[in-house]
Amino acid sequence: MRQKSQTQDDARLRTSLENMRYKACTLEDIDFLRSQISSSVPGRPSVCAAEFRNISVITALNVHKDEINRLGSIRYANETGQTLTEFFSEDTVNTKKRSDNDHPMPGAASARKINVISDDLQRILWQRPPSTTSKHISGTLSLCVGMPIMIRCNIATELCITKGQEGTVYGWQSARGSRNQLILDTLFVKLTSPPSVIEFDGLPQNVVPLSRTSNMIYCRLPDDSQVYISRSQVEVLPNFSMTDYASQGKTREYNVVDLHNSRSHQSYYTALSRSASAAGTCILQGFDARMVTGSASGALRQEFRELEILDEISRLRFEGKLHQSIIGVRRNELIKSFREWKGLHYVPQTVHKAIRWSSKDPLEEPEIQELPWQIVHAVGKDKKNGASLSIPTQSNKISRKNVFVPAKGSLPINVAPSPENPIPMNDKKLRYAVPRDASEGPSGPIGLEWRLNSCAYDSVLTILHAVWESNPVRWTAAFDNININFLGRVAQGFVAHSKDLGTLETARDDLRRQLHVSHRRDFQWGALTSVSLLLEILLTSSNEVTITKLRCPHNHEIEHQVNHTNNSSLLSAGTIIYSSVAEWVTSLEEQSNRQCRLCGEPLILSSSFCSTPDILAVEFAGCCPAKIDRHVYPQQNGIRHKFILRGIVYFGSRHFTSRILTEDGILWYHDGVSTGKNTEYEGPLSGSFNLLQCEGRKATAAIYTRL
Repeated sequence: MRQKSQTQDDARLRTSLENMRYKACTLEDIDFLRSQISSSVPGRPSVCAAEFRNISVITALNVHKDEINRLGSIRYANETGQTLTEFFSEDTVNTKKRSDNDHPMPGAASARKINVISDDLQRILWQRPPSTTSKHISGTLSLCVGMPIMIRCNIATELCITKGQEGTVYGWQSARGSRNQLILDTLFVKLTSPPSVIEFDGLPQNVVPLSRTSNMIYCRLPDDSQVYISRSQVEVLPNFSMTDYASQGKTREYNVVDLHNSRSHQSYYTALSRSASAAGTCILQGFDARMVTGSASGALRQEFRELEILDEISRLRFEGKLHQSIIGVRRNELIKSFREWKGLHYVPQTVHKAIRWSSKDPLEEPEIQELPWQIVHAVGKDKKNGASLSIPTQSNKISRKNVFVPAKGSLPINVAPSPENPIPMNDKKLRYAVPRDASEGPSGPIGLEWRLNSCAYDSVLTILHAVWESNPVRWTAAFDNININFLGRVAQGFVAHSKDLGTLETARDDLRRQLHVSHRRDFQWGALTSVSLLLEILLTSSNEVTITKLRCPHNHEIEHQVNHTNNSSLLSAGTIIYSSVAEWVTSLEEQSNRQCRLCGEPLILSSSFCSTPDILAVEFAGCCPAKIDRHVYPQQNGIRHKFILRGIVYFGSRHFTSRILTEDGILWYHDGVSTGKNTEYEGPLSGSFNLLQCEGRKATAAIYTRL
């Protein structure tokens, strides 16, 4: 309801609509609505008045819409002294395969197969009203110049030729069809109040051409059976009536509605809220007051209440008054965090009295449940050892009858690696998903299950948890010492998980919320983030880790030497591509943009370690070395310290995965989507592994720990 002005009756109409939305109309509202019923009494609206003439009637049922359109067309032609011209469709038997989007009409018998459209069947198809076809395409269009019509399909949105656009018949070009029937070739329509002025060369302003279109449709016959045919027709209908569904989004200066067959208060509201004013509203006949009084259903009240809270959150965020802790990608999470901040009994002032909640009528808070992600694979046989694999085998020749999918909630039978059942190791290694509670075979590290673009967190925390689990006492203290605010809290989450007081996913989500509050720009809740940024935050401590200074390759003195210190144990690749990570960590040099004032050579940025961190991460940033070493030896004050590789993070197709190297030298693979809480066994680390790539993704970071 869009108003340019408001009278006393307009205010009463608005109040009635506000209450009707919640099925809470009062006696005053009912009295006012009844005063809008068409009547010959002076001062009351009348459908016979000139302003309501040829106004499309909003009704609930398509069958009523078709009949009103038929009678309205006849009346309009008589009143304007014209003769209706009938344009027939071109119908053919559909020989193509039915589209998945084409569904038989509900409430009718099954579709009847036909090989040819006989003359008798064609006459029946032409006589059937548009509502008996699946796409409401008329078999016969009865038109005359000036008649109101409605376009029934989106043809050119930029030209305002859209579904629901109203207009009048300006003219047409016709032809003869296959049965010598008169068919429309082009219909010229003058658009009524289009959003923008439309001009075609050779046509008056706002006059647009519409041509015939072909559609596959179901048509219901008088015996309630259906036929599937191809129909070619201009997709318009007379506009003396429309359904409440089709009226959505419209604002009408004059609004005639028929509420008698409307089946819900939503239907009443949709039809009446099209009005721009009370004076322009006319209700054709009586209506059932019980439809708009009483109370809405519990589910609908819950929906309205939640929308009010979301509206309040949007308002506070726009005004900059929303607390930073209010985060959530899904509505339930967002509402829960908001109510934890404001209190369970907080009700925004703008909430309608019909849906306000209190201690006696509380707002139910739905339980937040995460649906488990599951990638379903066919189960085949490994021809080399006969083992059942939970992934597709290398052979493409799997018999269809032998392919099955495990039932939901169950696991396929996997063969755990063991000396008696060795894993074939070749260029394309077969992975075996080993659950954490496997009774036989090696037990892999615990993984984190993907949720809301969490793959960067899943990859890093799976590696860090494997490190922590190898010696919880040592690494809890080490994590606290490195960064008690972030990495220390991660360690607390690991401790809680080890005591069955929480999950690794809970620890991850706590970290995500904390980063969302403290670094909102880089760590938006639910958005994909960077592993480099994450490692930078986690590995930044209060101690200086590296110091960087400029030096001349010929040892000339540098003017205005400024030393830069770095408190993070994340090393990022520069412009030089080294042959290995070990060489890079030992050298830590790259060229700068400055030149020596004496020899003109580019100055070298040279870094060295001020302290030896417990965890060292290297981030490749597109300059990945030719080799990722198992051991690296950074130096501090001439003393070499041995670090061992504990994990590698890979990135590709906007998704992070990881490999974890355990203390005993076994390599495991983790993908939060496909492996979830488990990791997949790859085997002892050897020269046959390509650590630079994994599953088509490239290495983006490696994590080492000090021995």
